[in-house]
Amino acid sequence: MAWPFEILPFCALLATLGSVTGCLTGLIPGLHPNTIAILFAGIPGLTLHFGEIVSLSGYQAEWSGAVVAGAFLVGVLFSHSFVEIIPTAKMGVSGDDTAVALLPSQRLYAIGRGDLVVDAVSLGGLAAVGIFAFALFPIRATMGDPFGLYAHIKPFMAVLLVCICVIVLNGERTRGRLIRALVLFVLSGLIGLFVLRFQVPYIVTNSLFGNVYGWGESSFLLPVFSGFFAIPAIMLSEGGKRIEPTGSGRRERGENRGPVIRPLVRGLVPSILVGWIPGITNAYATALSFSIRHRGPRHMLDSYGYLITYSAVNIGGALNALLALSTIDRSRNGTLEAIAGFLSSDSTGWPTLPEPPFCLLVLLLAACIASVIGSAFCIFVGRRLLAGSGRGPGKRTRYSVILFLLCLVLWSSGPVGYAVLFPCILLGCWAIVSGSPRIHLMGFLLLPVIAYFLE
Repeated sequence: MAWPFEILPFCALLATLGSVTGCLTGLIPGLHPNTIAILFAGIPGLTLHFGEIVSLSGYQAEWSGAVVAGAFLVGVLFSHSFVEIIPTAKMGVSGDDTAVALLPSQRLYAIGRGDLVVDAVSLGGLAAVGIFAFALFPIRATMGDPFGLYAHIKPFMAVLLVCICVIVLNGERTRGRLIRALVLFVLSGLIGLFVLRFQVPYIVTNSLFGNVYGWGESSFLLPVFSGFFAIPAIMLSEGGKRIEPTGSGRRERGENRGPVIRPLVRGLVPSILVGWIPGITNAYATALSFSIRHRGPRHMLDSYGYLITYSAVNIGGALNALLALSTIDRSRNGTLEAIAGFLSSDSTGWPTLPEPPFCLLVLLLAACIASVIGSAFCIFVGRRLLAGSGRGPGKRTRYSVILFLLCLVLWSSGPVGYAVLFPCILLGCWAIVSGSPRIHLMGFLLLPVIAYFLE
């Protein structure tokens, strides 16, 4: 079938609208693009509605509508990934993706250098887009045909995941910190087995309420990650307490800039892991890259470089996930899972190397549009919101965000979602109080995945 280039303007338009939506959701703590995708996919007949508008020259309305809907969701995902650093730095609220960026971003914000936060994130993300756009065919050839690297490592996936977890846990340099990290990993992993592996909350919800909360078992990711990251950070934040900057906060040309190439290169291989290896999140891959060298962000220049690595992993991982969807037909995040539900594997599959599928090119176009819009919005809005020295959110703001998250949990997961939420809040609060990195709460995803591959 010839490529329907006539629907590209509609795809670009919806990608732009999705980018604007992602910029707005990125400013809301605790709201993840995966949640938006799940709720978006739950609208009955959505692709048909889009298809009625964009179907041209006899192309099927449902197929063309699915492609356009995918462009919208990719726009949300990529622009959100740039902007979410703003509430992380200003309010101290991190999600599963921004957990490792919390301390370096707040360190820069506290000394009046919020401009470096948004500059580093924009630089790292845009550089990753440019690098992986050129590396598209080499990665496809390496992971798929003709070299088939993914097929070779798949039988040893459980061993690979265990090794990655050991490396990250070993990044805790004292015995006490290692024990606390291991406890967080195991307890969060048990919750993951309960929610994802055995699907107990989903079964209970369906038994009690039928299809009233019919978003699927993935809708319980919202209470889990809100409990692990967002709500504990808001509850234990210092409110409106202001931290005075140690310097003038003014930026001179070339001043207070750290190295760029090394932090960027450090994020390339971990971002490939995010896209191709199940259970490896952006934050976990970033932690992996720094666990190997046993050094975190200790001063301002380190924090700047750390955020470049974080953003390169974040955006590069999303691009590799798009490529993995076409190459091995596996969805590595909720957004791509929703897109895969819209489109058949015949539409997204890339069986022959010289002929990439039209759907993949559309999604990559949407990713590029969203990256440009998201980075521009991040710099423009972030420099204004993060101007001056750090001030935590006031009580009214904190309570409003918590209430919003509680309502969102009820809407997406039902009352049973609260039974999942509250243990996660306790575990997240204990991590903060004990001084343990909350990245180890990613055992929630990793332990069920390891159990799956051990079968």
